[in-house]
Amino acid sequence: MHSHTLLTQNSLGVVLCAALLIGMGMLIDMGMLTGMGSLERTLTAAEPPNAPRAARPQWPQEVIDAFFVDAREHLVGPWPQRRQTKPSATGALKANANSSQTLSTAWSHLVDGDTLETEVKRIALQLRAELKSSGVFHGGGFQQCRRDFSMLAVLFAVIHQFDQDVRWQRDAAAWSHQFARCGFQCKEATDETFAKAKTQHDLLVDLLRGNHHRLEMPETPTGYDQIADLTVLMQCMKESLREQISPHLGNNNLFRQHATDLEHQAQLLAMLAEWVGHEGYDYWDDESYAHLARQLRAAAIDMATASRQHEYGQARQAAGRIGKACSNCHEDYRG
Repeated sequence: MHSHTLLTQNSLGVVLCAALLIGMGMLIDMGMLTGMGSLERTLTAAEPPNAPRAARPQWPQEVIDAFFVDAREHLVGPWPQRRQTKPSATGALKANANSSQTLSTAWSHLVDGDTLETEVKRIALQLRAELKSSGVFHGGGFQQCRRDFSMLAVLFAVIHQFDQDVRWQRDAAAWSHQFARCGFQCKEATDETFAKAKTQHDLLVDLLRGNHHRLEMPETPTGYDQIADLTVLMQCMKESLREQISPHLGNNNLFRQHATDLEHQAQLLAMLAEWVGHEGYDYWDDESYAHLARQLRAAAIDMATASRQHEYGQARQAAGRIGKACSNCHEDYRG
């Protein structure tokens, strides 16, 4: 009976020891031990001198004997491997952005899900001002509406194709179709296009509030050039560089204040540089045009990385390359 009891205790000790090691491995993998060490140091620093401490517990010998001196000597099989983290949107493509001979890559390597969601919400707020009244729309608001609805069409098309889980993905193709049609209609300022734009904006606001609508899907697949006009997207890129990027690079203080916004804009530029290089657009198979698009994409990726890392000099250099790529493209392929 006594030997049976010892066997049970030793077996229990092995199980407890293995469980303890596995638990420690999970804590290390999750980075919790670092946080615990920081917390311990903080608490220790806050203690007054000569503070009374709890006495070390004294374990009976039978408990001590239940554990191995080094359990690793008795464990078999390979050690668990550290989980691999996903590459960041702005870092995964940096190494081969310049050497790539195509403009086809995973969207998550260019823009992250948070940026897509944030931009959709920003455009929804902007449209509210442009659609405030018929007079505002007819007085020039229709031109910005055209750019905004075209950009929404691209954003939801990218959301539909996105290689990771992202908000609104289930019905994104239908939303892209709706916004694309509205973007093309806003080419002219009429009472009819104003009413349709108002309706689409109301539906978008409902979507942002969590309400769902059954939308009409096209009978045939929609090409890239049928989602947004090339000239309109180039206007969006020019507006981003001129109004959202350049003004915030005047000095290091401005740059640091707007670093998050700059990364956001740079990711969108990288996304658009990828988008306009797809089949369907004019010059898509022209090697010179594709080269300029690759230059723009690479510079935008570098801009996003520099903004995230608060590297002012690198951000300015990347912005200069973005401007040069855009200027060269406009000179050779003005729409």
